[in-house]
Amino acid sequence: MKKLLIALIIFVLFTSATASAELVDDIEVSIAEYNGHSSEVPSIIKSLFGDEVGHVTIGLDDGSMLFLKVVTEDAKVVAFDEIAADTEIDATLLLEIHESTLEDLLTSESPMNTFLDAYEGGEITVEATGFKNKVSLTFGNAAIKLSKFLGFF
Repeated sequence: MKKLLIALIIFVLFTSATASAELVDDIEVSIAEYNGHSSEVPSIIKSLFGDEVGHVTIGLDDGSMLFLKVVTEDAKVVAFDEIAADTEIDATLLLEIHESTLEDLLTSESPMNTFLDAYEGGEITVEATGFKNKVSLTFGNAAIKLSKFLGFF
């Protein structure tokens, strides 16, 4: 019985690691694609969110959590690393998303609209740290809503 329990635990850990590794691979492919089109990011968004250090928390389908550090410069992702939950990274933005929402985003024909719908629906949360970043987030939210209203997204 003890061996069966240990084998089951190892299996669960292995499949969890595999699932998160596949998700990280999917994200890396999407980052490469995004970076190839980063010049198309509207200048207002670049100026507000182009240079950030993001702490991303992904709630996985198996109930575990995946933590990532994402660094952008001039709206390009320049660093992307899996981190431990308690790693201090001096984040300017904190983002929380569930794996299924992220998968929807990664496979969407219109990722910006998918993001905006999930953000407005509370499936994605973004929190800024520090006063300047909170002001930028507030203006960014207004700019995104205005851009969506005007039909840019």
